[in-house]
Amino acid sequence: MSKTQQRLVSYYLELGQQKTADLQWFKRESRQISRLWQFAQAEPQQTLFYIFTFFDFQNRFGLWQDAIDWVEVGLTAVEQSHNPIWGKAILHRNLGICYASLSQFQEAITHYREALTLSRQENGDWRIVFTSMVNLGNIFRRQGKMREAEQFCTNAYHLAKQANHLDNQAEALRVLGIIFDDEARFEEAFDAYQAELAIVQKEGDSVRIAECWLRLGVVEQHRGNLQQANVYFSDALKQFRLSGERRKLAGALGNLAINQTYLQNFDASQELLVEARQVWMDIGDQANLGSTYSNLGLAYAKEKKHAEALQLFEQSLEMSRLVGERRSEGIDLGNLGTTYCGLGQLQLARDYLVDALEIAQETNDRRNEARWYGSLGVTFEAASLPEHAMDCYQQAITISEAIGDLQTAAETAWNLVLLYREQGKESLATELSETKLLLKIKPR
Repeated sequence: MSKTQQRLVSYYLELGQQKTADLQWFKRESRQISRLWQFAQAEPQQTLFYIFTFFDFQNRFGLWQDAIDWVEVGLTAVEQSHNPIWGKAILHRNLGICYASLSQFQEAITHYREALTLSRQENGDWRIVFTSMVNLGNIFRRQGKMREAEQFCTNAYHLAKQANHLDNQAEALRVLGIIFDDEARFEEAFDAYQAELAIVQKEGDSVRIAECWLRLGVVEQHRGNLQQANVYFSDALKQFRLSGERRKLAGALGNLAINQTYLQNFDASQELLVEARQVWMDIGDQANLGSTYSNLGLAYAKEKKHAEALQLFEQSLEMSRLVGERRSEGIDLGNLGTTYCGLGQLQLARDYLVDALEIAQETNDRRNEARWYGSLGVTFEAASLPEHAMDCYQQAITISEAIGDLQTAAETAWNLVLLYREQGKESLATELSETKLLLKIKPR
């Protein structure tokens, strides 16, 4: 590669770093970057540098299949580099990121585990071990395997603490907070986020501080402290407006809209949703637009605003299908089913829930598989089909216990206890109510 060609490549890479929010620029210039990259193929180490850089671009813009193609090229080039083990570890970690983003969890787990194995060999990199551990924890969380998720993230936190690396400690605490929040362990979630905030405040990064406020707001919302949640969300929103972080701005608008719904400020909620929708559309992020619709739909359903909830779930479903996100599609179908159940339209509810259950099983989404079995049990119970309801409740309990989601297992078990009593099966009701699970955990 000539010096002129090197300067051209460097120019495009530097320009790309400055244009990280401009998807159109990347699509327009990526061919030129790719053409220039061909000149570097005779130099393996430089080739890897370009592949890592292109991966960063594609990762930012959600171009996962393109990113996978580039990384596969890198796996060939890395054999000729001066440190192939390190290079392969990074590339396998990057493939894990891509497949996890496509909800292809088994492929992601395979690549993350390979990255862990390689990174623990001679000349390994503890940071790759750390990111692979945290990302594996996140995948297991999304699958509902909470014990594995917590173990990986706890190990990652201790690794970062041993290395005295504050950024990585904060990252592990963030994911641990999400895991605790998912399990309704709100005090532990709040403590994890507060510890993360303390680390971030030392570094004075106002955007990351605002991100911590968002997470603390979510926990306060889940604990029922809606006014305090409003303070956190509003402060985060102000900071994102000042910083110009459009993606984070849209997320904060969505969180505040949900909280306003719980406070029954429906006009304010709608105004915030309209602004969030516009921001997501401006930056071309249809997946997160769908997520905003879905989360707001849950808030409206909780407030018994069923018509509004159904409309939002339908919009979310449309987005999920548009971007090919099967797991999200299943969740949208399940949310439609539970909402129709609340309206008494039991056959329509079951149709949606059966479709949701099939997708959960297809994507190995065990947590939502248990959730939809439980919801199907409710529809069968409402339709005076107790035997079918008992079967569904039992399936939900078995899955929830297997993945460590004991709160959901207990709540479903209490439903089954009540149904046994209604059906005159007092001995079964007594036996179930005296299990360790129900003696230890009460419904929320």
